Formats: sequence, structure tokens, C-alpha cells
Amino acid sequence: MDQRAELTKQLRSARGWILFVGVAAFAIEMFVIYILWNDRIDPTWRSQLTLYDAGILAYFIAMWWFAQYRPVLCCLLALAGFWALQAYLAAMNPETLAQGIVVKALFTIALIRGIQSATRAERLRRELGDVFD
Repeated sequence: MDQRAELTKQLRSARGWILFVGVAAFAIEMFVIYILWNDRIDPTWRSQLTLYDAGILAYFIAMWWFAQYRPVLCCLLALAGFWALQAYLAAMNPETLAQGIVVKALFTIALIRGIQSATRAERLRRELGDVFD
């Protein structure tokens, strides 16, 4: 595989992991809020939670978008944002840290894979830049 194709593949992978985590987290939250907790949650609070979750999804979409320019930085920011949110939720209610620990671990692994792909993509960009300089 030539370097340009490998660069495209690695960049697509890095960005894909960011988008996957954002969309999957949003989908899981919507399932919990609207299916599992639907009859146990105040409709006003449910709407508020949906707006918060949409804001978090927007953050991941922004990281996905800007990762085409700065993939490692955006993958790191996505991982930091994910765990900052988990820390905030744990500070509000410590029980949330253990809830969904498998999903949190999988999302963390996905974002680490994104960082690995982004690192390879940036290395390939430098190599390609050296060829054309």
C-alpha cells in the first residue's frame, strides 16, 4: 500500500473512533432516558438531559471534524473530554463510576486506538511532506 493510501486509512480510522464513541454514547443515553427510565423520569428533566447529551455529541462531532487537520490532538481531547465527563458525573454521584464500566473501558480502548491511528497518520504526513519539499 502506498503512503498516501495508508495516510487516508489511518486518518479515517482515527476520526472514525472519535465519531463512533460520540454517537454510541449518545445512542446509549437516549435508550436509557427514553426506554429504560421513560416512566421514572420527569419529562422536563428528560428534555434537559437530552440537550446535555446533544451538547456532548456536538463536542465529539467537532473533534471528529477537526481531526482531519490535527488528528492526535483531537483524539486526545476526545479521550480527555470523555473522562472529564465521567469524573464530573462521579463527583456528582460516585455510584456512576462503576455503572457501565465495561462500556467505559471499551470507549477508552476505542479512543486509544484512534490515538494510535492518528499518530501513524501524522507520521505519514511528515514523511510525505519530506518527499515533496
